[in-house]
Amino acid sequence: YVSDIFSPEMFSIISIAIILVLMCLKKTNLAIFFLISIVGAVSTQFFLKKFVAILRPINSFITETGLSFPSGHATIPLVFFFFLFLLISQLKIKNSLKIFSAVIFVFLTILVSFSRLYLGVHYLSDILGGLTLGLFWLTFGFLAVNLFSQKSVN
Repeated sequence: YVSDIFSPEMFSIISIAIILVLMCLKKTNLAIFFLISIVGAVSTQFFLKKFVAILRPINSFITETGLSFPSGHATIPLVFFFFLFLLISQLKIKNSLKIFSAVIFVFLTILVSFSRLYLGVHYLSDILGGLTLGLFWLTFGFLAVNLFSQKSVN
């Protein structure tokens, strides 16, 4: 299943590796941006599930445990793939390759997110809530790093 390959746990492990590589390459601002975004998204998603406490749909193709809203399978891939696109967009490669990577990452985010809807383990509101949460944390991480960078320069 797409959901198994692109699980939040898999994204978390790869995210740790990316952060460590960025720190070794002295790309501290990018590492902090990604760390804020991914940790914020994962932790907020966890607490929202407990706070909102929406049960999963009962007629699903697979059995899932836990609560439904927001979908971690929507939140985490959005943050992860957007960040990968940000890294790729900074490379000195052809614009067509950058556009191609953007299309692939958007496709993968949609595929993973809506596979959960297809499998019947989430409602549409769970997916949309997860995507919104991911966008929020990307924006927050970006603004926080930019604000920190400006203050450290002044």
